[in-house]
Amino acid sequence: MHRARLRDDLTIAGAFRFQADWCLEFGSPLTAGICARAAQALEGGDERLSMLAGWAGHPIKDALPMRFCGALHAAVLSGRASALANHYPPIAQTLDLDGLWQAALAWIEGDRDWVTAFLKDAPQTNETRRSIGLLSGFLALKAAGAPGPFHMLELGASAGLNLHWDKFRYKTDNWSWGPPNGPLMDTDWTAPPPQTGQTFTIASRRSCDLNPLNIHDEDAVLKLRAFIWADQTFRMDRLNGAIDLARREGVQIDQASADDWLNEQLSPPLPEGSTVVYHSIFYQYPPEEVRARIARIIHGAGQRADAAHQLHWVRMEPLAALTPSHTDAKTTVIDTISWPGGGRKTLAEIDPHARFVRSPPD
Repeated sequence: MHRARLRDDLTIAGAFRFQADWCLEFGSPLTAGICARAAQALEGGDERLSMLAGWAGHPIKDALPMRFCGALHAAVLSGRASALANHYPPIAQTLDLDGLWQAALAWIEGDRDWVTAFLKDAPQTNETRRSIGLLSGFLALKAAGAPGPFHMLELGASAGLNLHWDKFRYKTDNWSWGPPNGPLMDTDWTAPPPQTGQTFTIASRRSCDLNPLNIHDEDAVLKLRAFIWADQTFRMDRLNGAIDLARREGVQIDQASADDWLNEQLSPPLPEGSTVVYHSIFYQYPPEEVRARIARIIHGAGQRADAAHQLHWVRMEPLAALTPSHTDAKTTVIDTISWPGGGRKTLAEIDPHARFVRSPPD
């Protein structure tokens, strides 16, 4: 597999080309094509993209290409850009990138204020298939003797769609787990299979996000859907199933910085059973000082753990976020750290979109 390196030196057009390569590798020729055409137009000085050319922030760290692609998709999903919608699934059965791009430019020219306003908000995603990686961590804890009940604390929960991970249906070629009628989460699993003969008693679930999305707000749900790559309709199906489940369960997310929130959650004595802090593709986004404080809070609480009051940290994150010496942006792992003791186990390597799970890197 091609390994992309973290880049801090890209021009705005270069950021779009970098994103195009990423999207193509991850199976979205439509999104890759939009990014490539945008890069070409930016290099040519197309005034219709002045809201991109004048971007004052860091185009990669701000995910500017994804903001732009999300704006186009949101316009299609909301009925705001009917001519552009003719070039998107499900109306378009084949990709006509020339026609799509011309329709996009025509629409941008007539609705540039809306596009500019959309770009102000950072992308919000809630990739529900990542829960299959998290589940392997939870199952590993149970198999190692973590006592119940479980107290779940999710950081960077976005819309909270993975808060009820135990109500999803998981299926791979060599193992399955979960209720038969839950939203389906599947993947290509070649890592050692988890010990699936485990059940969970969950006493509490809480989550936080700096800017949580309210799944009962249609504008917020539109943004969640807009950041799904438009030609990956299977991801949209999973998202919609998870939204329906979260609405039935009455999911709520606390609005807070993860470090402050976690300090509040872990300051009291640990409850009986297993307290589990978990997150997926979150740790790379907070500033370094916030990540360092999160780690200090968890390690500090871990010193108060005992056999009946355990603390566990389950992570699905890029190695570059977990270990500063790693600059490989695409090697993502599932690991656990458990107290008492503070022992760490790396369970598997996982694709950032959970397309595959395989044995951990050496």
